[in-house]
Amino acid sequence: MSAEWHRWSLVELAGRLRAREVGAVEVVEAVLARIEQVEPQVRAFVTVTAESAREQARSAQATLDRDREEAPVLTGVPVAVKDLFDVQGMVTAAGSRALADNVARRDSVAWRRLRDAGAVLVGKANTHEFAYGGTTEPTRNPWNLDRMVGGSSGGSAAALASGTCFGALGTDTAGSVRIPAGLCGVVGLKPTKGEISTRGVFPLSQTLDCVGPLARTPEDARLLHAVLRSGSDRLPLPGPPGSVRGLRVGVVLPQDVVEGPVRQAQSDASRALEDAGAVVEIVEGGPSLADAARVNFTIMAAEAGQVHRSLLAERGDDYSPYVRQRLEDALRTTACDYLDALESRRAVVREWNRLLGSFQVVLLNGIPCTAPRAYVEQVVLGGVAQDRDWVLCRDTAFANVTGNPALAVPAGLADGLPVGVQLVGPRHGEALLFAAGQAVFDRLGAPIP
Repeated sequence: MSAEWHRWSLVELAGRLRAREVGAVEVVEAVLARIEQVEPQVRAFVTVTAESAREQARSAQATLDRDREEAPVLTGVPVAVKDLFDVQGMVTAAGSRALADNVARRDSVAWRRLRDAGAVLVGKANTHEFAYGGTTEPTRNPWNLDRMVGGSSGGSAAALASGTCFGALGTDTAGSVRIPAGLCGVVGLKPTKGEISTRGVFPLSQTLDCVGPLARTPEDARLLHAVLRSGSDRLPLPGPPGSVRGLRVGVVLPQDVVEGPVRQAQSDASRALEDAGAVVEIVEGGPSLADAARVNFTIMAAEAGQVHRSLLAERGDDYSPYVRQRLEDALRTTACDYLDALESRRAVVREWNRLLGSFQVVLLNGIPCTAPRAYVEQVVLGGVAQDRDWVLCRDTAFANVTGNPALAVPAGLADGLPVGVQLVGPRHGEALLFAAGQAVFDRLGAPIP
């Protein structure tokens, strides 16, 4: 294979497999060799499923040999899944010793749909413990090993950015797909709430949890989303993205302190959309992202406390001190706090509905900084040290409150680290986001390192 094979997009690889330019076994062996090479530094995986991946690759090749035109769309494509997703016969530990013996009895719906579409599982990706945090240590950022990947789907993003899979599954409760996508220079989708099944995924917050794909390009994410949403294994490879000519795009400028390169990335993305024919307009004011994030954190705390109450009582010593403390704090959330947050949520939804009544897509900044150093607990913005998880989730958590789809798209590099933007659309408006995201990516996206 080409020396640049690990930088191919998922769609490109799927096309090459169908054209018999490469073989499924050849691809999986190359991926496993690359995992062996880079994994000691990146540490994206908690489990590498080498032998079962080889078996799946042989089966995929046989399928392609029988009838490549009728083969499921992802046949032979290596993917990773976050260690919250059940895979029959494998442990779903959710990053915690408390679930070290939790062997899944059946597949999660999301993994089953990828499997039925022909994908090959190369491993389970690391997650912050129970997805209750904004980082994914010890996973490191492939762009700079001293930097974090964000969380909680950080292992999935790091695997993509290090060239050890071509698509991945993550979950997003306050930005946990979009944060690591932004910090690792890949694409991440938080879909419309309820669009993709969460069955067989360890929960954090039933109101806010979403399953979403991570990929290298918006086109790749579009294909993965279609498979995950429909469950069909007979989808064609995607054609050209839709045109953005005439698309009404509202730009919500940063409402709080962001680093200069983040502000520049949003400006560059606005120009890319305008050059592609979109009608771009600055939004005066706009819904408060920080207020929505506070609503999100209250809802999440109440529901996470309910999820973990019994397990925490039985196996609290097996939790990390950080997550145990967060959950103990969460259990002190009152019913009034929770109901007040649900009432405030309705107001946030109304604000975004009004905004998206005027614009088809909204463009806003992604994470307010490039990837911070690994293991830090505070991030300095504008000369002020702030809580790390608040900084990382501050401008993403709103979309889980509203249920709207949001797409994280790479928009350049700053001092060798990725910078990205977010695109937000109406409920079930993912097609608009993929089209706009592709226009931004074509102009600003950088290849993985």
